[in-house]
Amino acid sequence: HLSCSAFCGYHSSFAGPRGNIYYSVIPDMGATSGCNCGSSRSVLTNVLAIASHELIEGLTNPAVGLVKKIGAPLGWYDVLNGEVADVCNAARKTIVLGSKSYAVELAWSNADRRCI
Repeated sequence: HLSCSAFCGYHSSFAGPRGNIYYSVIPDMGATSGCNCGSSRSVLTNVLAIASHELIEGLTNPAVGLVKKIGAPLGWYDVLNGEVADVCNAARKTIVLGSKSYAVELAWSNADRRCI
């Protein structure tokens, strides 16, 4: 499983018979899955961090699987750092909703010139 050793999740796209298909893959990170992704002891924290990473990249660069070179229809992409969440890889923020805390991965902001 490359998505458990080389990287934790990914998103891509391909041309389908009726239009483009966009998707993300988030592996099972349960205790018995053999997938040791993320830096937290909490499976939920790791899943949320990886899912938030892939969600923002899927929104800012949905056609990544349709390109053969840097250029259209590729969305936000930096040749040195990769996609918008790759720039901030593993940088997390805790969001508190009621009495629960959730980790989300930060993404690069060109406007703020930092990970937000």
